[in-house]
Amino acid sequence: MKKLSPYLFFLLILFLSGCAQRDYASQIEELMDELYREGNFNGAVLVSDNNELVYSKGFGFANFEKSIPFETNTTLDAGSMTKTFTALSIHILEHENALSINDLVVDHIGSFPYNEITIEHLLSHTSGLVAEDFVFSQAEEGKVIDNAFFLKVITDSVPSLSSKPGSQFQYNGINYILLAMIIESVSGTSYDKFIKAKIAGPLQMKDWFLRPARLKDWPKDRTKGYKMVNDSMQVSDSEDFEGFYGDCNVFFSATDLLKWSQSFYKSTIIDKTQLNALLEKNNGLSGLNALHWYALEDKNQFHFTGHWKGFYSMVYSDTQRKRSIVYVSNTSIEYWLRPQLITQLVNILNDTPEQLTRPNPIVPSKKYINAASYDVEKLGVIKLTEQDGQFRLAIGSNSFNMYEVEENYFYVPSIDLWIWFTDVSEEGLTINCTDIYGIKKGKPLP
Repeated sequence: MKKLSPYLFFLLILFLSGCAQRDYASQIEELMDELYREGNFNGAVLVSDNNELVYSKGFGFANFEKSIPFETNTTLDAGSMTKTFTALSIHILEHENALSINDLVVDHIGSFPYNEITIEHLLSHTSGLVAEDFVFSQAEEGKVIDNAFFLKVITDSVPSLSSKPGSQFQYNGINYILLAMIIESVSGTSYDKFIKAKIAGPLQMKDWFLRPARLKDWPKDRTKGYKMVNDSMQVSDSEDFEGFYGDCNVFFSATDLLKWSQSFYKSTIIDKTQLNALLEKNNGLSGLNALHWYALEDKNQFHFTGHWKGFYSMVYSDTQRKRSIVYVSNTSIEYWLRPQLITQLVNILNDTPEQLTRPNPIVPSKKYINAASYDVEKLGVIKLTEQDGQFRLAIGSNSFNMYEVEENYFYVPSIDLWIWFTDVSEEGLTINCTDIYGIKKGKPLP
């Protein structure tokens, strides 16, 4: 049999590669079209594999009242995704010898009333500081709540710490508001100007912006957030007078966030060796690494999410395969779909597509929670407890807060785990634990 010339062989490889990418795109299109038709998705999706764009499309509306289409460059509040930018900014300053994460916070914010809390405690959510609700409860109606207000409330009242700094993980936006203040103090410039100079500019992110505190100061046709209430789409939007940042309140497009994800294998921001060390660093008290990304199973895969009002964003990066997936939504995407959408898109790229199915959870009673243990595949034995209204999940020696986000869904932010129960009559109750790597099931232990 006659051999192909090297040139023809090269063309064949290109053709087959193109067919594979087109097949990925058609499978993703089929998945997303179905989700959109059934009212389960409104927003934008971008997928790249081996550093090549495979899929890019917007669905529905950024503003339903004005029928403004949702595009891949439409901006929305990325919520806690902002924390990943804040974390990297701190490490950039450390790399420039402007600070150390072991510095005391009081060394950079002179009025800070706690002498034992370090920058590292803020980064890892182990400061023990009071939650944001304490600050919000003291806000005056009609006045901007900015970073300075957060600091003033803490300084004036000095609320007791919930735990010894460094001893317990407690997800808390105040930590990152304070980090933004440290960035400004050390760099001598505003938070958004620092992000632009050190991150957004080098990555050529063109759509992002720090939101103005007052809604009246926004562009006229801004993206609005929504949620479904009794089969009707209702506004669930950005709030007026929100002038704080570092933990949220920065708007990004899906295109911006794709560049953000790709930066972790292109090494376009900081030195590759330093970047890899930060991506691999974990304090052992949560599933978050030093750059505030979840690194839960495969240490080459990272993801993080942002949720605020009707807005939701998910960013995924596989540094080994040079693969990135981003989706954003302004319609309070349902809890069951949030991790499973990434799972499905990864399965398509891995040529192992599966059927996406909506769970049918039961509404759990406290007997399923309080002092109950379950043997869960891959996770091992987990124990659920409840005390004074706070649910906890323990895996081995680690224990995490678990929040009831709906009457039949729970969420564990420290390890990005979604939990619900199904009732199997003969075998008893089944617990379902979901992350982007799939659904893990377990039975109760005697």
